[in-house]
Parts: sequence; structure tokens; C-alpha cells
Amino acid sequence: MTPLPLPHQFFATLPTREDGEKKSLPRPLTRFDARSTFLGKRLPFPTYRRFPPQRPRAARTRPAADRRPGRTEGAAARTEGTPVISRRTFRTGGVLAAATGIGTVLALFSPISPAHSAVACTVNYTVSQWSGGFVADVRINNLGEAVNGWRLTWSFTAGQQVVSGWNATVSQSGSAVTATSMGYNAALPGGASTGFGFQGTSNGTTNPVPGSFALNGTTCTGGGGGGGG
Repeated sequence: MTPLPLPHQFFATLPTREDGEKKSLPRPLTRFDARSTFLGKRLPFPTYRRFPPQRPRAARTRPAADRRPGRTEGAAARTEGTPVISRRTFRTGGVLAAATGIGTVLALFSPISPAHSAVACTVNYTVSQWSGGFVADVRINNLGEAVNGWRLTWSFTAGQQVVSGWNATVSQSGSAVTATSMGYNAALPGGASTGFGFQGTSNGTTNPVPGSFALNGTTCTGGGGGGGG
């Protein structure tokens, strides 16, 4: 009696789908063959024969028709068309442009510092004194350009002290003395002169004339007068 074949020996391949892809169950390694022969004679028992090896499936590819129009594959598409400006680059350029614009505006509206006038001057210093005190008359001659607001500075060398002044605000710090113009005599045109005076104290009869004067920071030439006995 011929033995019945085993069920797993008759697994069939599933039908092919419309997209061309095959889905199949595992194939048996052998199949039943009832007509096996050996040396031209039919054998009285069934034999099994191996199936031919299954062909490898090709890699799945999407048809060209299924691809979306307008889309490109890979980085090669980035080289076509106009170059792309990144947000980082755009923002940096905007910041630089804004900073340049602000700098331009500041340059346009920055106040222009006035040019310093060329100063040339002489000073006449005349003293009338007594024991322990004196009165000084100071005359400023402007030999340079016009000055609007003046400040005359000098230093005492023998311990003199300023007590009061007129036609100028006279102050003293240590041996350094500063005389600043008043509102009514601040303007000093070129070639003009102005004067002020002050009262001070001295050590006995010693009251030497200051060695130099400076008008608005520029050293003047000349000096006159002296102490009286």
C-alpha cells in the first residue's frame, strides 16, 4: 500500500499580487514522487526529490509614476536653481546692517566739538603793599583770537593768600590761584584787554611777583609791577 504524503509537502505558492510582488509560504525541501525509477526499473516504494532553489527576490522599487512631481532625490537637487540663504546668515547680515545704520545716524547727529582758539597773551601784574598785606591789579592782553570765557592761573611762591577779589572770581588752593571771568567781561576779542584785582596777605614785606601766568591753559608772556615797601 502506498503511504500517504505528509501535509507540509504540498504547500503551494500564493497567487501573485497586482504590484508584481509574490507572497509565499515556506517551501518544503522535498516533494513526493510516486513514479521514481532506478536503472530503468520502477521502484516499489515512493521517493522524495528536492525542489530547485528558490530565486532571490529583486529589491522593491517605486515606479516613476508614483513619485510626487516637483520633488528631487538626494543632495544633488540642492545644487540646482538659486542658492539658498540660511536664516542664520540672513539674521547676521540684518544685525550688521542695523549696526551700520545706527553708527551712521550717530555720526550725523553727534555734536561737533568746537576748535580751540589760538591763544597768545601778556599779563601785567602790579602790586601795592604794606606790612602783612597787599592789593594786586592784573591786566590781561589778548594777542590771539577772540576768547569767550577766560581763566587765568598762576602760583604764589612766598606764602601769599588771597582774601577777596573784584571783576573776577578769585580762588586759591595751596599755592595755586585761579581767576575766572564774570558774565559781563567773559568776551575778550583779539587785540583787547581786560583786568581784575584782589586783596591778599603776605609774610612781612616779602611779596614776589608770580613767575608765569596761563590764559585758558596757554602760558602768557610778560609780567610787570612788583612789591612796594
